[in-house]
Amino acid sequence: MNDLQHMYDAGAQDSKQRKDASMMLRALKAKYANVLALPSEPHIKQAISKMRAKEKRDNLPKNGTAAKYALALLTLINFLNYMDRSTVSAVLPHIQKFYDITAREAGYIQTAFIMANIIISPIFGYLGDRISRKLIVINGIAIWSFFTLAGSFVGQNYFWMFVLMRGMVGVGEASYIIVAYSIVGDLFSRESRPLALGIFSLAMPFGCGGGYMVGATAYKTASHLMSSSNQAYAWQWAFRITPILGVIFIITSIFFLPDPERGNADDVPELDKRTSFLTDIAILCQNGSVVFATFGYISLDFVGGSLGYWTPTYVDENHADAGIPFGGSVNFGIATIIGGIGGVLIGVYISKLLKRKFEMTYADALVSGVGLFVCAPSLFCAIILIKPLPLLGWVLVLGTLISMVLVWPLVPNIFLETVVPTRRALVSGISNLIANAFGDAISPVIVGHINDEMEKHTTPHKALQYGLMVNVLVAAIGGVLFVISALFFKRDYRICQNRMSKGRQSDPASENTQKCTCEANTDDSKCSFCIQKSSFDKINV
Repeated sequence: MNDLQHMYDAGAQDSKQRKDASMMLRALKAKYANVLALPSEPHIKQAISKMRAKEKRDNLPKNGTAAKYALALLTLINFLNYMDRSTVSAVLPHIQKFYDITAREAGYIQTAFIMANIIISPIFGYLGDRISRKLIVINGIAIWSFFTLAGSFVGQNYFWMFVLMRGMVGVGEASYIIVAYSIVGDLFSRESRPLALGIFSLAMPFGCGGGYMVGATAYKTASHLMSSSNQAYAWQWAFRITPILGVIFIITSIFFLPDPERGNADDVPELDKRTSFLTDIAILCQNGSVVFATFGYISLDFVGGSLGYWTPTYVDENHADAGIPFGGSVNFGIATIIGGIGGVLIGVYISKLLKRKFEMTYADALVSGVGLFVCAPSLFCAIILIKPLPLLGWVLVLGTLISMVLVWPLVPNIFLETVVPTRRALVSGISNLIANAFGDAISPVIVGHINDEMEKHTTPHKALQYGLMVNVLVAAIGGVLFVISALFFKRDYRICQNRMSKGRQSDPASENTQKCTCEANTDDSKCSFCIQKSSFDKINV
């Protein structure tokens, strides 16, 4: 190594020799990081600094046991994430009564959450491709857990502060979900990734259903234990359960959550050359699969946001008269869990089947489109029949949830398969921003506004029914957008694979990236490849 360093320093006047020595130093350091000394040249120091940063990360074997444990932890955190989101819907009527607000004003709670999510998404998307994703996850859990608990202590005259607290919860949850998908993508290979994303996505229906049930149960338990004069505050206890779980997951993540190298599962070295934020955005805008899948995701978020927010209230008005057991929130929570399991399993299975049997690489986008096409008529019938024919209505609710949820694990996989590893957190952040801004940020308010206006002319049940009908049209439009995304998929997938193939070939630590060129030399000197190989042999001896 000293001879090699001396050759590098002495070759300052010989550009070819200097280049050869520089290349060998980089390659040797990458392969024998524990043996070689640090060269003194600034650009070599920079390269080695990046290599050492990679060494600190967990380069886990893809699909291995450690990766599966990491997936389990991320799924549990995602469960907590969606459980916290849906707690508001479980006790929304009591919040409205406590703060004396209209349905439209109640919609601002969800809008504040989503707007904060929108603002922070691109920021953490950018950081998620450049700094420790483990650190982002831990801080995200801490932020949303703290402000969830703080919001439960806001007084009756400070509704604006409660809205602000929910907005800050959105900041914490956005920072987590943005980087979680890219971590899963770097832990599992392309063949195993859909199933891994499916398992991760199961936390969404389980979390939402758990939030509805836990929130409603916490309220009922607290109201029974509290005096009649304090029962107006019973709903606040629904927000004091998830922060406890948040602390547990923070501690667990510190010790057990890995931070895999970007591109780890795709056998692509993490690229040293980074493009600017604007360049990344420009490249993503040229990706038709990403663009139209994001537009389709708007429809999914719009429908999911409004249904998740208003359906417990809508079915609460019907279950007592129909003789259905439990409360509307509990029933909807159970339906969400069952529909979520069925949707994720059906979506992943059909997509894998189409890819394997018919070589339809674009199956994720196509199945997503068909799912929303089925969702539209099923939702229409469910809204109409839930009151006159409750049992049939609940079956249709279950069918609506299955057709929606099957899209959840497929959309992230579209992004992972058409975007290089160093832009995956960013594409997740940007798509999250756009989908939330035009989806679940505005859908609860739109439904609430229609409800308020229609209540002047009809019953509360009919008014909310008219408000929910807007989701039928939006779901159908989403189906069209996903089908268009499927038309672009083959081209974008090929471009992504070519880009990653170039990344493999440019890896300085790879022994197969160069070939012997001694024959091209005019003298008897050895080429850089042979010099490098000789140095490797000496060290191995």
